[in-house]
Amino acid sequence: MQKTLVLLLAVVASVYSKLPKDECTIIKSPLPIPPVGVVCANPDRARLIATDYFDWYYTHTDFRGYKVYVGESKGVQLFSAFIGLGSASAAFMMEELVAHDVQVVIRLGTNDYNVTEADVKKVYVVQECHNMIGLKRDYGYPEDELDVGIPADAGLVQAMIEAAPRFPEIQVIKSIGYNVDAFYSFFDPTNVAYDPERVRNIIAQYEKKRANCRDMETCAVLLIGQIHKIRTASALQAVVKSGPKHEGTATTGILLVLDVLRRQAMELKKQQFKELMNK
Repeated sequence: MQKTLVLLLAVVASVYSKLPKDECTIIKSPLPIPPVGVVCANPDRARLIATDYFDWYYTHTDFRGYKVYVGESKGVQLFSAFIGLGSASAAFMMEELVAHDVQVVIRLGTNDYNVTEADVKKVYVVQECHNMIGLKRDYGYPEDELDVGIPADAGLVQAMIEAAPRFPEIQVIKSIGYNVDAFYSFFDPTNVAYDPERVRNIIAQYEKKRANCRDMETCAVLLIGQIHKIRTASALQAVVKSGPKHEGTATTGILLVLDVLRRQAMELKKQQFKELMNK
């Protein structure tokens, strides 16, 4: 009985609590952050969205390399944030964004798994992500849930799929992804992995699950969404990272993601207005 009560209290705490703002390490500005925005693991992409795709912007946060830009896209307030490289960094910054009342987040990143130059117009919309074992353990997930896939917000996934016809120059693909903490071990098992054959077996296992993309930050973004009950999703642009044409920023999916985020922000504002009127 006591064990059941402790577990119940833990679940309730995880649903209704979040990091207090005054405990944040990076985001210290008292200025508000819009509740809807995009996060990137490439600082150039996060900045490019603000400089080239926002009507206007200002730098809300600039500390220890992390950046949060706040601005407007076609009259709708959004944010664009650089959340660092890797799942641990992504989770760290996502916690701070949640502390500052962010409610809808799409990760815009890149996928290089089985990608060629012929695929560079593809955008992979991740429905579910796997292999978040270490981070889930540190968040206190039970052992039997450590390798259970983390779903993206179904509404955001559907919104990106439905937005695709407005951008005929790109191909939007529903996808299953998996997390990679040791990027180069998976990228080049022969030269990097401690046990190359074991890593190849892990890759084969995810191929059997029809995983067609891998990423270091997507699962962390989805995990924080699951823990704190905010809406999160991920769009990964196809990039040949080892090729001479890899420019680092990748712009294929920016217009699609901003289109979806603007609509989400407007819907959220309508919902908040209705709630206010019903009080």
